Amino acid sequence: MYQLDDAGWSRAGQLPHPIAYGTSFQTSDGILCVGGSDELKHVPDVFLLSCQNGKTQTIRYPSLPAPVANACGAIVGTVVIIAGGTDRPDATTALTSVLALDLSADMPEWRRFPDIPGDGRMLSVAAATSDAFFLISGASLSKGNDGKPMRTYLKEAWKLELVQVSAGDHAAPTATIRLIDSHGTLRTDAAVGTGPVDAIYQCINRITGLTPALTEFSVKSVTEGIDAQGEVTIRIEESGRAFLGKASDTDIIVSSARAYLNALNRMIAARQ
Repeated sequence: MYQLDDAGWSRAGQLPHPIAYGTSFQTSDGILCVGGSDELKHVPDVFLLSCQNGKTQTIRYPSLPAPVANACGAIVGTVVIIAGGTDRPDATTALTSVLALDLSADMPEWRRFPDIPGDGRMLSVAAATSDAFFLISGASLSKGNDGKPMRTYLKEAWKLELVQVSAGDHAAPTATIRLIDSHGTLRTDAAVGTGPVDAIYQCINRITGLTPALTEFSVKSVTEGIDAQGEVTIRIEESGRAFLGKASDTDIIVSSARAYLNALNRMIAARQ
């Protein structure tokens, strides 16, 4: 480790062990280092580097629930948030997890926030305001023909602003959708479908002007309890090419809309 003062750069000590590709945060107490990778594996280690009386000290913090490297992060208030990344050097899928650690807690522990909508991502950019966390761009991973990871750099074209559905045994399922396009324009429409999810997809198609074939739709629970999150996975096809979309939320209607938009954004990116 090196530090910069009026005299220039000088050596300030060394890390507890060789590590790279972690996420670091400037706090009032020092630099918090989260996760990363050594020459063999990713690690879940979390520690604070603090300078006391001209000497660097290492203070251990609660480890991550699992190894993570190539993630991004930012601090919102006193809460450290990291998102995405990979769990091992040879990973062919990126993580969707969002983890948070409240530094002001008497006994800080990592909590899991709702997953990133759509596919996992690594090498993203994170930013924060006083009350919001922003996750920007990044790359998703998939397995290539040679079995090695391939990157797809992400640029969302449509963002879900609002989804509202009305349905019943004596009413036609109707969805109202509000989307923001890549130019920041707000687009709103409504559509009727054979069911709530079909109404959502019909409405999104009307707004975007896209009509891919929906070839797969599945739902599974990713957490337990009455407030369990449901993960929706869909597959759409256009001109013989398939595009996968995933999203999770406590509301299946919302995750269905986000998963469909995720697949559409991947389809649009492939066109470019």
